[in-house]
Amino acid sequence: TLTRRLIRLRREHPVLHRGDFETVGPTPPGTYAFRRISADGHLTIALNLTPDPQSIPGVGPGRVLVGTHPDRDAARVDDTLELRSNEAVVVESGRGPTAAPDR
Repeated sequence: TLTRRLIRLRREHPVLHRGDFETVGPTPPGTYAFRRISADGHLTIALNLTPDPQSIPGVGPGRVLVGTHPDRDAARVDDTLELRSNEAVVVESGRGPTAAPDR
């Protein structure tokens, strides 16, 4: 199911096809975050590859589009993202023209 959702996300967001790449960080050891940026919007991908919860600054503001834990979908993200162990999310930023509206 996650794979299908990620494939659909790639089809729906042109920034994943032709956006520029920018790292977000520094991030804590065992975590990684990067941003895809274009005129079509901003998407940030954040990964926690550790068995412990981690905080990653500079991810938001935005809204989770897809994550490894479906209960995070549509969750609001402030500047710092709290990730659970072994969690990954894709966040649509409020900075781009394709940003998700507040719900």
